[in-house]
Amino acid sequence: IFLFKIKRIIRSWASKVSIIADGSHWPRNPYDRILEITNCKCVIVIGANELLIHSARGKGIHVIELLHGIGFTPVPWGWDKLDISSLPTGVLSLDAISTKTFKQLECKGVKVKQVSHPWFRRYNVSGKSGIPDQLKQKISDHNYTSYILVSLAWGYDGEPSALPGVSGVLPNGVIPEALIEAIQNTKESVFWFLRLHPVQMNNEYRYWRHIKLVNNIVEENPNAESAVSSTCELRTILSHCIGHISMCSSTCYEASFMGVPSLLMCPTLAPGEPQGEKFPDLREEGFVELKVRPKSSDIVQWALRVNRQAPKNYGEGAEDWGEVVRWMLGDDRN
Repeated sequence: IFLFKIKRIIRSWASKVSIIADGSHWPRNPYDRILEITNCKCVIVIGANELLIHSARGKGIHVIELLHGIGFTPVPWGWDKLDISSLPTGVLSLDAISTKTFKQLECKGVKVKQVSHPWFRRYNVSGKSGIPDQLKQKISDHNYTSYILVSLAWGYDGEPSALPGVSGVLPNGVIPEALIEAIQNTKESVFWFLRLHPVQMNNEYRYWRHIKLVNNIVEENPNAESAVSSTCELRTILSHCIGHISMCSSTCYEASFMGVPSLLMCPTLAPGEPQGEKFPDLREEGFVELKVRPKSSDIVQWALRVNRQAPKNYGEGAEDWGEVVRWMLGDDRN
C-alpha cells in the first residue's frame, strides 16, 4: 500500500517548481510516474486529488479516501455532483453517521467500508490520565467547581477553506467575546483549558493575532491556560474536564467518547443553516447543546451546571479490518 497525504505532497512540489495543483502545466499526469515507480496495488489518501484519482483509475489501482474525522453529513466536497471518474473507488468511514452519508455515492460505484476508529478504545478507557506538572500545579492552586475544555475556533478568519456562512461571526477569528467575558467572571469557580487548533499551532506567522489574543487572556486570568492545553494529548485534558465548549469543532465527538457534553455556539449549526445537519447523533443523545450567540451569563450558567454522563456507545457497524484489507488489495473491486 502506498500511503500518503496528498496536500503535503502538492505543497512540496509547488514550493520547488512553478506549477499549479491541477497539473495543467505538466506534460503528463505527475501521479502516473509515482504509481509506476511504487508499483502499488492500492492508494489510501486523505483529501483525494482528482489527478491522483484519474491516474489510479486509469491503471486499475484501488484509490481509497480515509475520512479525516467523523459525523460527516451531508456529502462534502461536492462529491455528490461529480461523475465516477473523479471519485475514489472506495471510502473508509470511521462511524455510522459518515457511513450512511457516503453510501449515497454507492450508486456511482463508490464502495463504502466502515472500520473501527483508531482512537476509540483510548477515549473509552476509564480513569484520569496524568497531566504535565506545570498544568497540574496551576489547577491545584485553587479548588474550582468546574473544569471546561475550550476548542478554539479555526476557519473563521477568512481562510480559503473557511466554513460556509461564518464570515463576520467572530471578529477576532478565534474566540467569542462572550466567552472571554465568561472567563473573566469565573475566576473563582471555573478553570478553562484553552486549546488552539493544530493549524494555528503549526503556522504561528499566519495566526499570530490569534495566539497573542489567547496568551493575553491567559495572562489576565489565572483560571485559564493554553500552552499545555494546546499541546497535551486531548484525552489527557478531557479526563480532567466535565464540559467542552466550541463554535463547531468535531472534538465534541472525542469528548462524548469520554462522557463529556459539549456546548456549541456557531450560528451555522442552527436548523436550516449550512451546517444545520451536523452532529445528529450527539444532539439526539444529549451530548451536544446549541446556543447561538450566547451571552456570557448563558455560558457561565452552562459551565456551572454541566456534568459528565455515561460515555457514548461507539463502534456499531465496524467491519473486520482483515476483510477490509483483503477488499482493498484484492482483484475484485466490486
